[in-house]
Amino acid sequence: MDFPKTKPHIDSGQTAIIICTKNGGLFIEDQLESIKNQTYSEFDIYIAENNSSDDTLEKIYKFKKNNPDINCILSNGDDGFFSNNFINLVKSINKDYKYYAFCDQDDVWLDFHLNRGINHLKKYDVNAPCLVCSSTILINAKGRHIGNSKIFSKSPSFQNALVQSIAGGNTMIFNKGAFNLLKNLNIHNNNVPSHDWMLYILVTAYGGKVVYEKNPSVCYRQHSSNIIGSNTGFIAFCKRVKLALEGSWKKWTKVNLSLLLKQNDLPIQSKNIIDDFYQLHSSKNIFKKLFLLKKLGLYRQSFLGNINLVLAVLINKI
Repeated sequence: MDFPKTKPHIDSGQTAIIICTKNGGLFIEDQLESIKNQTYSEFDIYIAENNSSDDTLEKIYKFKKNNPDINCILSNGDDGFFSNNFINLVKSINKDYKYYAFCDQDDVWLDFHLNRGINHLKKYDVNAPCLVCSSTILINAKGRHIGNSKIFSKSPSFQNALVQSIAGGNTMIFNKGAFNLLKNLNIHNNNVPSHDWMLYILVTAYGGKVVYEKNPSVCYRQHSSNIIGSNTGFIAFCKRVKLALEGSWKKWTKVNLSLLLKQNDLPIQSKNIIDDFYQLHSSKNIFKKLFLLKKLGLYRQSFLGNINLVLAVLINKI
């Protein structure tokens, strides 16, 4: 379907909110209303609609009609792998913004979400990569509180980013410098494992700043159609062990490495880390892999996560 072009209002915002929709009719109204109710209001909303078969599109049009003062730019999505959809939407944004925010169709933002994140970003040069992310409040399909995501205490770093994403894209707010890294990423014919993980990798690889807020500002909805879901609890740990055993983790790191190896102007320190990590990934010698793991200082944010990491190294699954 071809959507009518949206003429931006004169007073458009400094921030672009980036949403990909696909059969999100049950929850998209709640998310759009939570965006509308933000205490920070200088934003435009970019929505890529990916061939929904439910009433998602009708509800977006209803929101646009009821809120003519909000710039809501609607376009055809690629209807491909979810992370590629987000990255391709990033690539389609030609207007220059200072700040950007990923947004999922089925969550709810607390009213200070944008304001807090942008206040962090204002402390740094807009052209130097900076990313703000956070923990989340977990809610069920009916919007009821069912828990909280893990709180991570270890510092964000490239050595962590290579083996773990510390926050969901639904919490991520970032500046122009970080946006440009993702926009210039050549994804070729790869399905990027996760757009949020890749953004964390890129920002840390280029020596950027990552701010992790322990206090949540997003209600992350858990329901049967979640692509990823929460990473809390022993069951979630077991699921991740299963993914490692099946080879998914090794496959994901291979894709991430292939993209990193094609990046230009990487700091020499990051290049050296990538070279060593590539050796760890490709070697079948357990002792060499363990040596490189220690040399690199790779780590995950939790005790169980680090057990999973060492296990994956020992059985050649990373």
